Amino acid sequence: PRAPVSFDWDVVDDPDRPGRRRVVADCVMPAAYDGPPGYVHGGMIALCFDEMLGIANIANGCPGMTGTLTVRYRRPTPLYEPLRWEAWLEQVEGRRILSHATVMHGDTLCAEAEGLFVTGRPESRAVYFPDVDPAPDSPQM
Repeated sequence: PRAPVSFDWDVVDDPDRPGRRRVVADCVMPAAYDGPPGYVHGGMIALCFDEMLGIANIANGCPGMTGTLTVRYRRPTPLYEPLRWEAWLEQVEGRRILSHATVMHGDTLCAEAEGLFVTGRPESRAVYFPDVDPAPDSPQM
């Protein structure tokens, strides 16, 4: 079994986008997530990006499901080293939510991601999530 990654994440004001929130997380990836020797498996990076982007969307009142996730691997992401993850909401157009994220090792950009999320139509939400009531103030995109 894989050891869980413990993210020390927080939701903060986005300094680049007034009125929006950004998710930041610090973690060290253990040996259970190895890919190439000494580095994190790319699939684990994609999984973490998907989670962080989803949290950023929720923090901005725009929950949705992943439509596409594009990851650009810039440099190998080291195991056993402190990593800084950041995710933010970029744009909302109707039901489409565009978000971005990065993972840094010090000043080195290891990977970045762009996620396109989609908010379901009310009739679709009723089919897929019949036991979940939408929050009264959730956006109807």
